[in-house]
Amino acid sequence: MPATQPDKHAVGWSARKRRRRWIVLASLLLLLLLVAIIVAVTCRPAWYEPQSIDYARLEEDKRTQLHIENQVSAALNQHRSINVELTEAQINRWIAARDELWPGQVPSLEPLHRPMIRFLDGNRVSLAAEAQRGALQAVVSLTLEVTLAGENVEISWSAARAGALPLPRGFLEQVAHKLEGAVHSSSVNLTDGRIVLPRTGLWPNGKRRFRVAALTIEAGRLRIQLEPLE
Repeated sequence: MPATQPDKHAVGWSARKRRRRWIVLASLLLLLLLVAIIVAVTCRPAWYEPQSIDYARLEEDKRTQLHIENQVSAALNQHRSINVELTEAQINRWIAARDELWPGQVPSLEPLHRPMIRFLDGNRVSLAAEAQRGALQAVVSLTLEVTLAGENVEISWSAARAGALPLPRGFLEQVAHKLEGAVHSSSVNLTDGRIVLPRTGLWPNGKRRFRVAALTIEAGRLRIQLEPLE
């Protein structure tokens, strides 16, 4: 008997069915991937607890900030070194009340909102804030390592995330370049993915030159020693 020829219409219909299945499967996989990315980006870290203005402590926080400034001014103007210790909780209250403490002097952080800081062991600092684009809201965080190297303070980033999703190094370098341009200062440089600042500065009260002699960051606490140069 002659061989039976396959039905071309049946073969074509079967091929189209397979293509449709692959298209549906690929679409489902892309949808699941998109959902996973959205969930990762919008994941709110448990440690992210930005402060609101504590009006009950606002006057105390203002006095503390002024007291520290006066202590540093007195020491440097008397040619003495001074050790300053700041807690994470205190700084976060200052950050929350920044417009009350320094009205008209703090630049806008748009499109970031509700910033906070964490001090971590190993001379590391974690910065975090909410960012929103359309209906999508995420907590963006950046972990930095601060070291004293020669006559510089070097700041390098060890991790950056949008929610639970890691951000690429290229994104961080773009942000750092924008920050460098926004500062408009020749004393700030971006080198090999690090922000480099001088260890010396000019204290405004008395115009005294000073140097960062030591800096230690541990869980919840920052210690810094300033010494006069003149």
